[in-house]
Amino acid sequence: MLYKDFFNEHSGKKLTLSTLLAYGFPAMPLAAMLLPVYIYLPAFYAQQLGLGLAAVGFVRFLSGIWDVGTDPIIGLLSDKSKNRFGRRKIYILLGLPITMIGTWMLLVPTGESIDAYYMMLWSCIMYLGWTMMMLPLTALSTELSTDYHERSRIAGFREAGTIIGTVLTLGMISYLGLAEGESQGEAVRFIAIFICTVLPISTAIFFWRVPDPQHVQETKIGFRKGLSVLKSNKPFRILIFCYLFNAFSNGLVAILSILFVENVIGGDETVGPYLFAYFVTGMIFLPLWVKLARKIGKHKSWSIAMAWACLVFAFVPFVDSGDSLMFMIICILTGASVGADLALPSSMQADVVDYDLVESGERRAGLYFALWGMSTKLSLAIAAGIAFPILDWVNFPDENTHVLLILFCAVPILVKLLLIFIMWFYPLNKTALAKIQSR
Repeated sequence: MLYKDFFNEHSGKKLTLSTLLAYGFPAMPLAAMLLPVYIYLPAFYAQQLGLGLAAVGFVRFLSGIWDVGTDPIIGLLSDKSKNRFGRRKIYILLGLPITMIGTWMLLVPTGESIDAYYMMLWSCIMYLGWTMMMLPLTALSTELSTDYHERSRIAGFREAGTIIGTVLTLGMISYLGLAEGESQGEAVRFIAIFICTVLPISTAIFFWRVPDPQHVQETKIGFRKGLSVLKSNKPFRILIFCYLFNAFSNGLVAILSILFVENVIGGDETVGPYLFAYFVTGMIFLPLWVKLARKIGKHKSWSIAMAWACLVFAFVPFVDSGDSLMFMIICILTGASVGADLALPSSMQADVVDYDLVESGERRAGLYFALWGMSTKLSLAIAAGIAFPILDWVNFPDENTHVLLILFCAVPILVKLLLIFIMWFYPLNKTALAKIQSR
């Protein structure tokens, strides 16, 4: 009965549509930042600004370490924060100007000396601001509702904003890239203007419509006890393992998609239209996965989504030179599962935080979602760290082009099949969560 009052605060109460839309709105410009930073910016700095691939690669590596390191710091600080704005909102507010300045200076480089030090400085500032905004935003989802299914709606609206931001960025890049006389630098500049305009507007609407519950800590535990509780949280261990390796599988597909389009399909094809179709389909099907989760549970709904992706992607080996239509169909069909990949594991993470609350007496959503963010970034690093050295070792693309197919298709499918088996028997379902919340 110790936490009954806390769990009944929002139980059974659905958030209004305006609150959900306001909650998901900031995720749109925050997602729009990542596509140019990860995909287009390295080539822009290396080639157009003359830094070279080696320098850009080294900057990306060091700034990536910084990015991972800031997650637990921001997570723990937001867990401990006490102020009239709310312990999550204050960091989103403080992160707003940092994100805007870092984004503008990185995407629209100014000054006489634009070198690796410049790129490093503004990359670190941009990553810090992004973490200060996005991590508390995701952690807040655990506190807006304690209802098992309502959390899927909350995560779904946030991830819908993520998908919309990605789709809008792809659309802007495609349009500006085709416009006569527009360089890649001008396209990135336009995206920077979009982000710096929409981000403060979305943040203001978020502050206006979304509450930030001011919970009082029941107890305080030491570092060792807290670490012990974290390690003994079985649902968390299962979930973070499955999420990490599912993100690794998706990361392999993401980083190798350009190589697949260029070296297998060939011609003048670019990866942009395929990504656009993939994410548009994901946005369309996202509500269906949330609805299915209400009927059979989040873990089974996610498992079915992964199984669907495996089934469709099994046709990739049949794609040959010039088969752009077939690959487009594969991207559209696999895109149907991306909404489940984004929203359902995040909603399950909110349930895991409740398990920790009962065991530790502290609401440590910031810490848990910091570990979540670290696993996401780590999965992409592992994917790149495995795939590119292997391709270089086999002398790709001059030889052994089948190795690309193995990494792009076979490995992700095999990994996902293992994860489906593990996730199908995930212990923290609606009934188990209700028992925990009644303690």
